[in-house]
Amino acid sequence: MYRDCLIDSDVLFNSRVKIYPNDILKYTVFNKFIFNPDKAELINKINKRDDYTKSDNPITRDDSLKRAKDKIFDIAFINGDLWQYFITLTLDKTKIDRYDKKEINKKLRIWLQNMVSRYDLNYIIIPEYHKDGAIHFHGLCSGNNLKLTYVKLDNKGRKVYNLDNWKFGFSTAIELDDNRTAVSAYITKYVTKDTTKILGNVYYAGGRNLKRECQSVYQNIDYSEFKGQEIRIPNTSVKVKYAIVGYLPKGGVQKND
Repeated sequence: MYRDCLIDSDVLFNSRVKIYPNDILKYTVFNKFIFNPDKAELINKINKRDDYTKSDNPITRDDSLKRAKDKIFDIAFINGDLWQYFITLTLDKTKIDRYDKKEINKKLRIWLQNMVSRYDLNYIIIPEYHKDGAIHFHGLCSGNNLKLTYVKLDNKGRKVYNLDNWKFGFSTAIELDDNRTAVSAYITKYVTKDTTKILGNVYYAGGRNLKRECQSVYQNIDYSEFKGQEIRIPNTSVKVKYAIVGYLPKGGVQKND
């Protein structure tokens, strides 16, 4: 079923295998050659070609939402041992215009830069709309000597703090337990179609210790024989199958023969 990974720089691959902690493997297998050895996908810009060979005019994948969720999960998961808190950051209308995307984006970026510099903050943060259209944020973080005020225990017995460093509104920082895999899956639920329209960035991630990429192996795999969840990419003839080998975030197991 599988062929050895090829290294010829002129050869394309139809499959990528991401290697996660705890011996978890995620397979992405296309029915066309999509990947090249420098880890770039050919399907990333609008084009009407349908042969999926090398070209200066690549083709688009209309599944940006899933790609964003996958990227957020990757960053959250491979940095699982780094995270200390699940945070929620809201905006106070007396301190900032909760609806002004430009102002919020500017002040958030400055705040994050200062927090990295002063407190060695590592973070991944996702913006979300309130029902009234105001903006707030959810995310994961860690840092040194963060200014925290204890508030209470939540219903799972975890300590809940106020993040005193956040000066633009109310905040919570929930101390994480050992289930980092579950929280990596949970954080992606905040990514919706509206997320991409909020500040232009689906997520913010940074910090001196943050890893951004999973180790990956590129292969050619027989698409017809590969077992996985199949998705058709809209407006193209491309199909892709996804499968995870190992323990899933919610405790299930899925294996490929």
